[in-house]
Amino acid sequence: MVKGLRATIFASRLYDLSLGTAAARPDAVPADVLGIPGDGEAGEDGLAWLDALDETADAETLTQARERLTAWIAANRQWRADTWRGDLLGERLTRIVPRFALLTAGAPAAFEAALAASLGRQARHLLRLPAADRAAVDPFRAIGGAIMAARYLPAFKTRLADMVTELVDEIPRRVFPDGGHLARQPARHMMALAALVRVRRILHGGPLACPELLQNAIDRMAPLLRAYLQGDGGFALLNGGGEGDPATVQRLLELTESRAKPAASAPHTGFYRIQSQRSVILFDAGAPKATPLVAGHAGTLAFEMSVGPHRMIVNCGGGPQLPTSLREALRATAAHSTLTVADINSSDLVPGGFGPRRAVNVTARRREHDRSILVEASHDGYDETFGISHRRLLYLARDGLDLRGEDVLDAETGTGRTFDIRFHLHPDVDASLAAGGRSALLRLPTGRGWRLSISDGTLALEESIYAGGATPRPSRQIVITGRHARRRTITKWRIAREG
Repeated sequence: MVKGLRATIFASRLYDLSLGTAAARPDAVPADVLGIPGDGEAGEDGLAWLDALDETADAETLTQARERLTAWIAANRQWRADTWRGDLLGERLTRIVPRFALLTAGAPAAFEAALAASLGRQARHLLRLPAADRAAVDPFRAIGGAIMAARYLPAFKTRLADMVTELVDEIPRRVFPDGGHLARQPARHMMALAALVRVRRILHGGPLACPELLQNAIDRMAPLLRAYLQGDGGFALLNGGGEGDPATVQRLLELTESRAKPAASAPHTGFYRIQSQRSVILFDAGAPKATPLVAGHAGTLAFEMSVGPHRMIVNCGGGPQLPTSLREALRATAAHSTLTVADINSSDLVPGGFGPRRAVNVTARRREHDRSILVEASHDGYDETFGISHRRLLYLARDGLDLRGEDVLDAETGTGRTFDIRFHLHPDVDASLAAGGRSALLRLPTGRGWRLSISDGTLALEESIYAGGATPRPSRQIVITGRHARRRTITKWRIAREG
């Protein structure tokens, strides 16, 4: 009711008049603010295309940018629920304010006046919003934009301290003690970290010092961002998302000024990095979560593996560029390299989040001995439906050439339920079943072979899809099928290099 009343007020003629037309022209903004990545998923209403505009832009590019901005301003002069959301307002202010001088230099006076008036209206509305509205979708983006406005737009400078305090209050709600972000997705983690790094840069040299809690969050988040990277420098496909751009990730890591090594364990967030020599494994051993930005995937106990720069075992992914129907389908347990019981998701999925049944009790333990690594994890997602718990062990030898796994199903008695253990393969991996059906040969683009062998069950090679890049690609998956016939069913498997 309150939300509906507020929308009615914002849409009213009186409120529109209160936003005024007073010009808001920024003070000098450091050019280095431009080098910090913005949210490329923000789209047209977040003006994501402005990220490509910097001091190197030629006259034609600037003219096209002005025309595009003029059209957006004309279409969105008044408040609209979809385009004047707090996070999108923050994105726009973050992009326009530091480029104001670039955009207006030599431009027609009418364009400069329209842009300055639009900045004033957008900043005024963003700073008027209740804190809960700025926090509703993505507080780091919304408050970050408000801080940009309060730091560099003279009319709003009295609000700077309030906005910094609001951001500091939000950090513990969004960043776990291990440095992980609430969304549990590498791409979202990067965007949150970028927003904090940008605020640190905005505050530099100003009336307020960078708060210790803000700096501490950056220091904790940077090692986990490194931990999310596969051997090719892109993100593991954990809880959806895509590979990302390795160059952008590395640029952000440099801007964090952190030299910490990749985090090996993130127990609060629920991800573990298992690395020996050239082999890198990312293991999802945390309770699934849904946020307004990430609906959440039922991929508990899934893992990915790369060897050098080559991805071998993957999840299907599911970035925002995909059609909604495909994106929803790729949230399923079967779209991840983990175990599925009776073709049922390990957590109930509904559009935008989870249903009442979810893997809640997810435990994990990491041990190392003589540079070999063992991570053991379990979840209860199938307990309510089948009375079954799933436990997975991953062991990587010190040379990185031998990965051994166990998938264990426990119940009070044998349930007779079938289960499938899936290993989705990157499209560049060639796979073939060996004679006898007890193993499969995986060949990387280098020609190097790895053999997947099993202790029990039947082995099959099936179609899959890989949605980690700009467009989906067909791929394959290896599936071990078995039956939970006894109280405890153990399926052992091994992925080891050939020769």
